[in-house]
Amino acid sequence: MYPILSFPLIAKADLDIGDLLALFRNWAERSEHYDFGDTQMESLLGSPCCRERFSAGKASLELIRHTDGTGSYAALTLEKPDETANLFWRLQCVYAGREKEEGTFYIDLLRCVYDAGQPADLTLIPKMPVIAKRLLESKTARRAGDSPVVTIHAGFQRKYPDFCRKLRANLFPIAAVRVMEESDAEEFDIAYPMAELDWTYTIDDTDSAEDQEITINDAILELYRAVTEVQSGRERPMTWEKLCQLEPLSQPGEADQGDYCYMTQAMADRMREARRRQGISQMELARRARTTGLMISRLETIRIQRVQRALLSRIEQALSLPAGALTIPQAPEVPEARPAGVHPAPPPREGVQEKAGYCRRCGQHLYEDSRFCSACGTQVLP
Repeated sequence: MYPILSFPLIAKADLDIGDLLALFRNWAERSEHYDFGDTQMESLLGSPCCRERFSAGKASLELIRHTDGTGSYAALTLEKPDETANLFWRLQCVYAGREKEEGTFYIDLLRCVYDAGQPADLTLIPKMPVIAKRLLESKTARRAGDSPVVTIHAGFQRKYPDFCRKLRANLFPIAAVRVMEESDAEEFDIAYPMAELDWTYTIDDTDSAEDQEITINDAILELYRAVTEVQSGRERPMTWEKLCQLEPLSQPGEADQGDYCYMTQAMADRMREARRRQGISQMELARRARTTGLMISRLETIRIQRVQRALLSRIEQALSLPAGALTIPQAPEVPEARPAGVHPAPPPREGVQEKAGYCRRCGQHLYEDSRFCSACGTQVLP
């Protein structure tokens, strides 16, 4: 998925994880857009380490709480499709902190095309995550000191009040928005020293209302891109992916968490073709298989190499496939298909260590200096 907006908020020093999870629950249960109902977070509130998932129609909410010697963490992710725009959205909010110290909220808004066979509206302005506004309004968090500053001149505010409201609604959590009362200039400025940006925007009165709206949208998206680019270069003490590894999501009847196999291109192709034959989306398959849309997307594109057999079994059931249709031995000795002219894998080479990875097509072990798989010839991605 592609990050549209990534930004931090600074958490207050005395933040209690229980209070934060209660805020998450309040946000989920009182949402105007989703009906998660009573989310029953007693396990999260009563345990230092836990993970739960909830559903509301095609939307999926997941929460994690984890505490160890490195700090205290709490996170949520919300996934939902926008079938009108043919986009799939994912919101992530991860809190990382230590006792009696200021922590940080890392908020990410990501999206991808929902149905790859249909056009998508990529010009759509994403809505600012409500959870970010809740964190600020409740004084649970504040903006970082190096946030952008948006200055609206009084002349612009008098002439374009609707545009000013739109700027505040979309930029409030990531930027300080102020009005310069003494200026009659019909413009607004955006300053962001961290990205060495200092922009001034004006509205052309001869433009159509649609073109004027585009000018405002471009300003918002340009700042989103600048903030996201700055954050992409900063290391985070905790991510959603790390928390998922620390707190695996338990499934009813799933006995052997260590029973894994390796995904191959053939497996991904069979899975994607079966899903499309049934005319269901990745999100719908995820709901039926009790996993996430992100997991289905990564399996279909071989971005995950090791996968639990129990998950593949649930996917087979969700797709009405016979048992074992997707499950293959962990590392097949003979690839399913070898391109013409590619020789069988040579024996292990002395003095050259194997990589901690496997070919994304056939599952063959890779060597440290490999540029192509020695078994099937597939190029090794960096």
